[in-house]
Amino acid sequence: MCTILNVDKSCNEIPICTGFGGIFRNSADFLLSAFSGSISDSDDILLVELTTIYHSLRMEKKHGYQ
Repeated sequence: MCTILNVDKSCNEIPICTGFGGIFRNSADFLLSAFSGSISDSDDILLVELTTIYHSLRMEKKHGYQ
């Protein structure tokens, strides 16, 4: 069985705030785990992308997903 990761991000201009999140699910579409977060006072989309990757890798290692 494989693990599937879906992620997304958003950015509001007023007030400046970015959000991100992701879910891990298996090949049978069962939810395994999820995460989300926000970065205040930043509209740097690259920072959000890198933060999402960072949190994804942390969750993958923590739960032993492949």
